[in-house]
Amino acid sequence: MRDERFESSEAAVETFRILISEVTALEWFLLSDFRFHTQNLTFIINILLDNDYPLTFILEPQSINV
Repeated sequence: MRDERFESSEAAVETFRILISEVTALEWFLLSDFRFHTQNLTFIINILLDNDYPLTFILEPQSINV
């Protein structure tokens, strides 16, 4: 015998997951504006320079091994 409450609960959870993934995709699309990234990167670089980090440290790619 099948428990129909369990099946409907699973469907609701799956629907919620799909909805969340769609909202997340929409947020990424809306936040992908070039000006948004440029302003944030400029802001971060200025903070690092103000705190005496060398320019080579800021601009060179860092490799991190975990």
